[in-house]
Amino acid sequence: MRSIVLLPLALLAATGATAAKLPSDHAMQRMLFVAPNGKPYRGAPGQPYPSAAWFAEADANHDGKLTRAEYRAAFIAYFDTLDINHDGEIDPNEIEHYENDILPETHMTGGGFAGYAASEAQASAGDDDSSDGPKQPPEQPGGASFFGFFHFAEPIVWMDTNFNRGISRDEFAAGADRSWRMLNPDGKPWLTLSDLPKTQAQR
Repeated sequence: MRSIVLLPLALLAATGATAAKLPSDHAMQRMLFVAPNGKPYRGAPGQPYPSAAWFAEADANHDGKLTRAEYRAAFIAYFDTLDINHDGEIDPNEIEHYENDILPETHMTGGGFAGYAASEAQASAGDDDSSDGPKQPPEQPGGASFFGFFHFAEPIVWMDTNFNRGISRDEFAAGADRSWRMLNPDGKPWLTLSDLPKTQAQR
């Protein structure tokens, strides 16, 4: 799996990879929220922090209560967006597109392919299914960690639990279930926006 960290330059050229373009305005950078499914939401200074926009979108019936089913559905919908060729897996080229074009903040210090390696190491070392409690990933400095609930430098590759350099639909759905337990350790039937933690950017 680490071969994605060391993609040859020839492969990068063949896939038409482009340099990531990061927002230059610090205030605009802070108005970024990376949802648990990896989808970025961007706002403007003076607007509500965009976690509210994510919550409103995920709360499909707009009753102010986010259920596990709604949360999971938001994951699957974003998987279908990232799976550009619709082959049932987010492959290395699609991951690269995500990191370069959709969420270039992964390339901030500690992010990008470095974030992939850190996420891989964390998942390999810390995923012990013998425990009943949710497993909170350790903080990974840099990358997109500043903008999400779970402090992942790269927000989707931790879901590649079989380390085959791709993320299947089932793995993405399992990531939804695991992260729901992290956000809801008390097992509530739903969560409200006020139940959710603040990101480092929001504080």
